[in-house]
Amino acid sequence: MDTINERDYYLDKEKEIIRDLLLSKINNDGHTEILQLYLRQTMNVNNELVREYFDSRKEKDSVQEQSAEKPVKGLMNDSFYECFDKYIQLSKLKDQLSCDYKLEDDIEYRQKEMVFVTNYNISKRISEITDWYFNNIGDIYHNKYKFADLVSNDSGRVFALRNHLTNKDLDLDFNKDNMDITDSRALLLSWIKMRLIHDYTLTNIEMIKDIDAAKGKKDAVSGILLFHLLNTAAYISVMKELGFNMEELDLAHLAKTTNKALISFSEEEVYNREEYVDEVNHLIENAERIADKYLAEKAK
Repeated sequence: MDTINERDYYLDKEKEIIRDLLLSKINNDGHTEILQLYLRQTMNVNNELVREYFDSRKEKDSVQEQSAEKPVKGLMNDSFYECFDKYIQLSKLKDQLSCDYKLEDDIEYRQKEMVFVTNYNISKRISEITDWYFNNIGDIYHNKYKFADLVSNDSGRVFALRNHLTNKDLDLDFNKDNMDITDSRALLLSWIKMRLIHDYTLTNIEMIKDIDAAKGKKDAVSGILLFHLLNTAAYISVMKELGFNMEELDLAHLAKTTNKALISFSEEEVYNREEYVDEVNHLIENAERIADKYLAEKAK
């Protein structure tokens, strides 16, 4: 099997198992432990492929002073390797600072660490909030299978979920005082906002495709809206823990983009359209309510 295809194959297998594991936990079907075992086994193979890739790149970079390549050029799941690459670069920066301290390098390291850790925590938080939501609130209205597809389909998110779901979390954290360094707080807010905008954009495109395929004959929206709800709640909860408020987050425009996509179709084209439009109108306040309840439980 070609190496590039092999990397895609095993990471896609991880995504399938993560989807099934999320559903198993939601449905409480008793299959969670065996799925965690399957995920660990697949991760072992995938981790070896990751190691081989970065070892080969290290050899290449020793010949060429600087490689201009993306972490894995042409790989479908390249954002997964990009997360590994950022993690490796952080380790290198930390080692470099211990040998040759420079203030500008220290600031760069702290800013990169802050963004990386927050992204990582938002990715694993959607799993934590999903567990809490279905155990404490429950949900019989939304398509949880489509929701699990959306959660597990993002390669960058999988970088954190694979560790969290197998209890091998990296335990990453950063000193909140670092947010006071130069413009780090503004930097963090802008980067994380871009991440959420990216999530909304891709998910809304998926929704439009599903609506078009369903042609009003079946629900094509509820799983999408469940993802928006819990993903937004994950984002809000992490950012509130870091001291940001809803005015700073300014999320109302994101719900409006989803509403615009919905009302671009007629009532005949979208199953239950008016009900879903109303749900989107309350999406941000409902996500904040879930985030606040989750944080209150977490603080106990």
